[in-house]
Parts: sequence; structure tokens; C-alpha cells
Amino acid sequence: MSLRDRSGPVEAVTFDVGLTLLSRPGRVPRRRLSGELTAWLQERGLRLEIDRYRRLRSEAALAFARLTAEGREHEASKAIDDLVTSLELDLTDRDGAEVRRRLELLFRDYPTRPADGAVDALRRLRERGVKLGIVSNRSGRPGWMTRQYLEICGLACFFEPAAIAWSDEVGWRKPDPRIFLVALRALGTAPQRAAHVGDSVKRDVVPARDLGMLAIQYVGLREGAGGSRRADIVMRDYRELPAMLRQYGRPER
Repeated sequence: MSLRDRSGPVEAVTFDVGLTLLSRPGRVPRRRLSGELTAWLQERGLRLEIDRYRRLRSEAALAFARLTAEGREHEASKAIDDLVTSLELDLTDRDGAEVRRRLELLFRDYPTRPADGAVDALRRLRERGVKLGIVSNRSGRPGWMTRQYLEICGLACFFEPAAIAWSDEVGWRKPDPRIFLVALRALGTAPQRAAHVGDSVKRDVVPARDLGMLAIQYVGLREGAGGSRRADIVMRDYRELPAMLRQYGRPER
């Protein structure tokens, strides 16, 4: 569907989360940091119970992010200390300090910042009466935890709670159209009157277009990334979004 094929206003917008709403403050990929820590422990003959480690790490990372955002750095550091203690590893003082250093690097690379301009763009859309939802695949970090990251970043308040569709909660993953329809039904909006914003061509652009939604590819958090011809609109800056939708959305009040 091209832009000129659309009729009627955009009444609602759904968003992806990773590399769309939330960005990483660091430059080192989280998976690399995590892998390096695991390899470092294994070199010393230390083994982790992976499932338990991931759960404890996710909980500690969330506490670290929340306390850091509140300016409580000392307590944030204690969250790392508590995690290391809970892992029950036989560490020397020197190795314990190294584990804590690596965990802090890892936690500071978690997506704990909103994408530039996102807060203002979402506020302006809500002021215009546009309804907002989320359609997001969840893997290592469950939906309930991601919601708390959105709260830390000041984003959660803009979205209709019932229109937040996490894959681990609704049972479908993008590009399955059913996960989009969960959010759209909660918003009370037909696909032809809605837009979707996401960074992935396969998981965001293509399924949104197939449903009849306006497909907006956001490339602002992918360094050097170009837009896809399959997207109706390619957006590089959230400050562009309200103006992009203005000709399809409700008039400014």
C-alpha cells in the first residue's frame, strides 16, 4: 500500500521497543559483554547455572537502572554486590572485583534511555488525540520487565495499558499479524487507520504493510542504516514523526 492509496486519518500508532523506543547508552553490544563475562568465568573453572544466572542478572539490571535513574549510585552498586553474592561463586577478592566491574559495564549498556526526541513526539501525538500502543517481541527480557524500563525512561505513561502486546504474554511473535491485531483491537482501531513504527523490515515494515497499516521504518538508532523501499516512510528522527503523520492524522488543535 502506498501513501496515496490511504484514506482517512491515522487514529492510532503502535511501536516496536528495541532500537525503536529504547536506545543503549553504551557503544559495546550487550551480548558481547555478556559473552566475555561468561568466558572469563569459565576460564577460571567457574560454572554458572545459566537459567538462574539470567533471571538474577535481569532482576539486578532492572534494579541498577532504576536506582541509577534516581541518582542513587551507591545503592545501584549494591545491586551488583548482591547479585555476585547470590551467584555463590568461589571468587578471590581480586576476581570478585573484576566480576563487579564487568557487570557494571554490562548493566550500563542496557537500554535505559529513550530514543532522542521520542518523549516529545509521543506527548504531541497524545495531545492530538492519537492512541498509542506497543507491539514487541520478547526473548531474554520478559514483557513485565521491559514495561518497567519504559517507566524508568518516562515512556510508559503514553501507551494504553491494554494495547501493549508483548510476544511472551500474547503468544505470538512478529511478523505474525495476530500480535499486531491484539494491540489494534485494544485501541479500537482498524489497521487502515493505524501506523506502526519499528526498525526491522521483516518484523515491522512487512507485516504492518500487509495488514494495511502505514509502515514507518525508524533507522535513527542503527548507525549508517539506510531505509527500505518497502517502508511507506523512513524516519531518522522522532522530531519528524508528528509532521509526517499530520497530513494523515487529526489536525493540530
